[in-house]
Amino acid sequence: DWKNNTPAQHLSPEEWNNKLLELAQQEEEGSFEESEAVILDTRNIYETRVGHFAVPQLPTLFPNTRKFSSLPLALNTEEAAEALAGKQVFMYCTGGVRCERAGTYLRALSDSNSGAWQGKEKPKAIFQLKGGIQKYLETYGEQVEPKSDDDADAKPCLYRGKNFVFDQRRTD
Repeated sequence: DWKNNTPAQHLSPEEWNNKLLELAQQEEEGSFEESEAVILDTRNIYETRVGHFAVPQLPTLFPNTRKFSSLPLALNTEEAAEALAGKQVFMYCTGGVRCERAGTYLRALSDSNSGAWQGKEKPKAIFQLKGGIQKYLETYGEQVEPKSDDDADAKPCLYRGKNFVFDQRRTD
C-alpha cells in the first residue's frame, strides 16, 4: 500500500544542483564503475519533450507516460527496476506535487519485492526537487554560459528547455 510509505526527501534547488554537480564530477573522474545516481522525470511525455534536466555523466529515466496515473505501472517495469535499483534516485516534476506520490509509489514498489522489483535492491535514497522545476527556475533562471572568469564559479542551470505548465505559470 503506497499510502503508508514515506515520501522522498526534499532537496532545495540549491541542494539539488550541488548534489547533482558533485555526483557528475565524481562520475567524470571515474570514482565509480557504474553510475551511482539516476535522474527520474515523473512528468508525461509531452512535458519531457519541452524541457528536462540534463546533467553530464548522469543517466535520466524518462518513463514516457501519457498521463500521471500510468506512472506506477511504468515504475514496475524491468527497465525502470534495473535503472533505479541500488541507486540514488533524484526525481522531479513541474511543481513538486506529483513527486510526493511518485516517491511513495517507488518506495512501495521497491519494498514489495514483487513484480519487476522481485530480487532487486531497493534504491539507496530517493530525493525530490522541492517546489519542482518551477522553484528551480526561479532560483537558477535559464541556461547561460559564463560571460567572464568572474562568472566561472557560478552554479549552472542544469535544466534545458521550457517548463511546460497548463496555467498562468506557463513560461513559453
